[in-house]
This record gives sequence, structure tokens and C-alpha cells, in this order.
Amino acid sequence: MASVELSGWDRLIARIVQLQQWVLDEAAAEAVKLVAMHIRDTAKLLVRKDTRSLEHSGRLSVYARPSQHVHSIGVLFGGHVINPKTGKLVDYALYQEMFSPYLRPACEMHKRELTHTMLQIISKSKTRPYVHG
Repeated sequence: MASVELSGWDRLIARIVQLQQWVLDEAAAEAVKLVAMHIRDTAKLLVRKDTRSLEHSGRLSVYARPSQHVHSIGVLFGGHVINPKTGKLVDYALYQEMFSPYLRPACEMHKRELTHTMLQIISKSKTRPYVHG
């Protein structure tokens, strides 16, 4: 009777866990960005269009901390765009949000999208990187 001794299981399991974490981390980063883009685009459709300056000021702001597996992307409106009527920076985004909401409804429309988007990204992922360590 032959016997087989398997060694190195702890290293194999550690690599599998590391690979799973990498795949989940990448999927989470991509899903957060996609959902933030959808929120931004929906908010641009909902915002008042007097001069279109506030609409044009909508953008994403990325705060990534990969070492802590934190992916945060903000959707910002206001600033960096000049209002053609006043010649000043668009500084009334908060006022508009309070009296004619555009960002809150956009967030509400997409709040359940993150998990679904992340699962789609994972299921479409064909290539699995080799984790060497």
C-alpha cells in the first residue's frame, strides 16, 4: 500500500485567501467607482439647469487607501466651474441641494446597486492573477 504525505497546506491556503482578497478588493474598487459614476450622472440629469454651470461642475473625487482595503469615491458639485452669469465659481451647490434636491434622490436611486455591481464584476472576471509571495 502506498501513502502520500501532503505538506505546505498552510502556504497554499494563505495564497488562496490572498487571491480571494485581491479579487474582492479589485471588484469592490471597480463597483464603487461605477456606482459613483451612476450617481453623478443621475444627479446631473436632476439638477436645475438655469446656466448649466452646476451640472458641469459634477465630478468624482477618489479617496483610495488600498493598504486598508478602503475605496471611497465622493460625488461633488460646485467649485472649479465659472458661472457665465456671475463670473464667479459655482458656490451654490449646497443651497440647491437644500431647496431643489438632486444629489439625495440620485443616491437613493442607486443605493442598492453596489452589491449587485460587485457580484457582476466578480462573475465576469475570467483571469485570476497568480499571487506570488
